[in-house]
Amino acid sequence: MAIRASLRSALLALAVALATAATGETGAAPAASPRYVAMGSSFAAGPGSGPLLPESGRCARSVSNYPNLLAERLGMELIDVSCSGATIDHLIGPWNELAAQIDAVTMDTALVTITIGGNDLGYIGGLIIDACEREAAQLQNVRTCPARPENSDSLQQMQMEMIDLFRQVRARAPVARIIVVDYLAVLPQHATCRALGLSREEARRGKRIAAALASSTRLAAHIADIELVPVSKLLDGGHACAAQPLVAAWYDDAGARNPVPFHPNAAGMKAIAELLAAHLQ
Repeated sequence: MAIRASLRSALLALAVALATAATGETGAAPAASPRYVAMGSSFAAGPGSGPLLPESGRCARSVSNYPNLLAERLGMELIDVSCSGATIDHLIGPWNELAAQIDAVTMDTALVTITIGGNDLGYIGGLIIDACEREAAQLQNVRTCPARPENSDSLQQMQMEMIDLFRQVRARAPVARIIVVDYLAVLPQHATCRALGLSREEARRGKRIAAALASSTRLAAHIADIELVPVSKLLDGGHACAAQPLVAAWYDDAGARNPVPFHPNAAGMKAIAELLAAHLQ
């Protein structure tokens, strides 16, 4: 409790300093809580990890995603603009009716977390399509599977866009703690399991994309001089085939299809929030 109170006090002091610098008034009233902006895709929004917030609409943000758990733990004011399906373009610019996520980042922001890149490479969407098409072929039904995207970013293009994003966030919040949270490991490193609903080759392809995404995210954070919490490495034992998985497989223990496969479950979001709290402390 003492550590949590100390961290909250430090973040509050940062928020007050930012507000004072922005207004130029030394006697301005302090903010009620430090301001925390959460940006990213579904691995931040958290569909499948708990009840969805009705106001989040198609972004499908969960009440149990790691931003909510972290904000509650640290006593911070959360502005969660993460959105399922988002790419880097949707963080930097508007997405139809949605404003650019980066617009939520202001000078008085004390903390920013970012989880992005998977949709730019067709990572999780590709796993879902592979499992769906494989199941449809096995059952010989006419089930409609998601369409494969016509094109995805190259790894180099995604990495350059990621560096630009990180730098833009830093420019908007020059004194904030900015933390990149990469994608939780979905697939085991050296094996597969029936619950994945994937062939060995499909699983291997997914692992290659996951490794490339983690490596590129790490390099982009280093180049942009942004903090990284590599949950893909720190929590890789919680993959979808584990005895106590942190992500949902294609099939659950009863053999039924998970409603939100290949995404963090409630335990996964809790584990990420705990890692972030420890990192901040």
